[in-house]
Amino acid sequence: MKLLTGRHLTEREREIEQEYREPMAVVIRGFAELGYSRSDVAAILGYSRPDLTRRVLPRHDPNNEINWPGKGEGRAQQEQAA
Repeated sequence: MKLLTGRHLTEREREIEQEYREPMAVVIRGFAELGYSRSDVAAILGYSRPDLTRRVLPRHDPNNEINWPGKGEGRAQQEQAA
């Protein structure tokens, strides 16, 4: 996984890294491992889904190494069903 740092990050990415005290890629992966979908992660981090998939993920997960939950299996959908 590619870890960008310092001047290569956007202001929002730096804010997220400061808030979570982890590199952006680790933050994103962590949410995916907890079962959050791309849409969930986008909302949590303050991005639109298209922004996350078109701009953020190519920068922080260029090789598509993050294992996302399958369609309808996201944590938010499971919580809404409960």
